[in-house]
Amino acid sequence: MNFFDALNAHAAWKQRLCRHLDDPAGHPISATAAGRDDQCSLGRWLSEHAEESADLEELRQAHAALHREVEAVVRAAEEDADAAHALLEARFVPASARLQRLLRRHALEGLRAAG
Repeated sequence: MNFFDALNAHAAWKQRLCRHLDDPAGHPISATAAGRDDQCSLGRWLSEHAEESADLEELRQAHAALHREVEAVVRAAEEDADAAHALLEARFVPASARLQRLLRRHALEGLRAAG
Protein backbone atom coordinates (compact mmCIF):
# COMPACT_ATOMS: atom_id res chain seq x y z
CA MET A 1 0.00 0.00 0.00
CA ASN A 2 1.33 3.42 -0.91
CA PHE A 3 0.24 5.47 2.07
CA PHE A 4 1.35 8.73 0.41
CA ASP A 5 -1.08 8.10 -2.47
CA ALA A 6 -3.82 7.26 0.02
CA LEU A 7 -3.02 10.45 1.94
CA ASN A 8 -3.32 12.58 -1.20
CA ALA A 9 -6.55 10.90 -2.29
CA HIS A 10 -8.22 11.36 1.08
CA ALA A 11 -6.90 14.90 1.59
CA ALA A 12 -8.71 15.84 -1.63
CA TRP A 13 -12.09 15.12 -0.03
CA LYS A 14 -12.35 18.57 1.55
CA GLN A 15 -11.94 20.26 -1.84
CA ARG A 16 -14.46 17.88 -3.39
CA LEU A 17 -16.94 18.58 -0.61
CA CYS A 18 -16.49 22.35 -0.87
CA ARG A 19 -17.06 22.24 -4.64
CA HIS A 20 -20.14 20.07 -4.08
CA LEU A 21 -21.54 22.45 -1.46
CA ASP A 22 -21.00 25.43 -3.76
CA ASP A 23 -22.42 23.72 -6.86
CA PRO A 24 -24.14 20.36 -6.18
CA ALA A 25 -25.32 19.93 -9.77
CA GLY A 26 -21.91 20.74 -11.23
CA HIS A 27 -19.96 18.62 -8.73
CA PRO A 28 -22.28 15.82 -7.67
CA ILE A 29 -21.31 13.37 -4.94
CA SER A 30 -23.37 10.32 -4.08
CA ALA A 31 -23.75 10.27 -0.30
CA THR A 32 -24.17 6.50 -0.27
CA ALA A 33 -21.13 5.82 -2.43
CA ALA A 34 -18.95 8.35 -0.59
CA GLY A 35 -19.91 6.82 2.74
CA ARG A 36 -18.59 3.42 1.73
CA ASP A 37 -15.12 2.97 3.14
CA ASP A 38 -14.55 -0.25 1.21
CA GLN A 39 -14.64 1.25 -2.29
CA CYS A 40 -11.25 3.00 -2.44
CA SER A 41 -7.91 1.22 -2.62
CA LEU A 42 -7.06 2.10 0.99
CA GLY A 43 -10.38 0.76 2.24
CA ARG A 44 -9.98 -2.50 0.35
CA TRP A 45 -6.42 -2.91 1.61
CA LEU A 46 -7.42 -2.16 5.19
CA SER A 47 -10.27 -4.65 5.10
CA GLU A 48 -7.70 -7.32 4.20
CA HIS A 49 -4.95 -6.27 6.63
CA ALA A 50 -6.44 -4.39 9.61
CA GLU A 51 -6.40 -7.43 11.86
CA GLU A 52 -2.61 -7.63 11.52
CA SER A 53 -1.93 -4.94 14.12
CA ALA A 54 -3.61 -2.49 16.45
CA ASP A 55 -2.09 0.40 14.45
CA LEU A 56 -3.80 -0.77 11.28
CA GLU A 57 -7.07 -1.20 13.15
CA GLU A 58 -6.77 2.39 14.37
CA LEU A 59 -6.16 3.47 10.77
CA ARG A 60 -9.16 1.41 9.57
CA GLN A 61 -11.40 3.06 12.14
CA ALA A 62 -10.17 6.56 11.22
CA HIS A 63 -10.70 5.81 7.53
CA ALA A 64 -14.24 4.57 8.14
CA ALA A 65 -14.97 7.66 10.26
CA LEU A 66 -13.82 9.95 7.47
CA HIS A 67 -16.15 8.29 4.96
CA ARG A 68 -19.05 8.52 7.45
CA GLU A 69 -18.42 12.25 7.81
CA VAL A 70 -18.27 12.73 4.02
CA GLU A 71 -21.65 11.01 3.77
CA ALA A 72 -23.06 13.14 6.59
CA VAL A 73 -21.94 16.39 4.92
CA VAL A 74 -23.40 15.38 1.56
CA ARG A 75 -26.70 14.35 3.14
CA ALA A 76 -26.86 17.58 5.14
CA ALA A 77 -26.29 19.56 1.94
CA GLU A 78 -29.47 18.06 0.51
CA GLU A 79 -31.42 20.00 3.17
CA ASP A 80 -29.35 23.01 4.19
CA ALA A 81 -26.03 24.18 2.69
CA ASP A 82 -25.19 26.28 5.76
CA ALA A 83 -25.67 23.31 8.06
CA ALA A 84 -23.52 21.21 5.71
CA HIS A 85 -20.72 23.80 5.84
CA ALA A 86 -20.90 23.78 9.65
CA LEU A 87 -20.77 19.99 9.69
CA LEU A 88 -17.81 20.06 7.32
CA GLU A 89 -15.83 22.19 9.75
CA ALA A 90 -17.05 20.62 12.99
CA ARG A 91 -16.84 16.94 12.11
CA PHE A 92 -15.23 16.32 8.74
CA VAL A 93 -12.13 18.48 9.28
CA PRO A 94 -11.13 16.76 12.57
CA ALA A 95 -11.79 13.30 11.07
CA SER A 96 -9.71 14.20 8.03
CA ALA A 97 -6.85 15.54 10.17
CA ARG A 98 -6.80 12.35 12.23
CA LEU A 99 -6.73 10.12 9.15
CA GLN A 100 -4.02 12.22 7.50
CA ARG A 101 -1.90 12.09 10.67
CA LEU A 102 -2.17 8.29 10.80
CA LEU A 103 -1.46 7.91 7.08
CA ARG A 104 1.66 10.09 7.36
CA ARG A 105 2.86 8.01 10.30
CA HIS A 106 2.39 4.76 8.37
CA ALA A 107 4.05 6.20 5.27
CA LEU A 108 7.08 7.31 7.27
CA GLU A 109 7.29 3.96 9.05
CA GLY A 110 7.28 2.28 5.65
CA LEU A 111 10.13 4.49 4.45
CA ARG A 112 12.16 3.75 7.59
CA ALA A 113 11.59 0.01 7.18
CA ALA A 114 12.70 0.18 3.53
CA GLY A 115 15.99 1.63 4.68
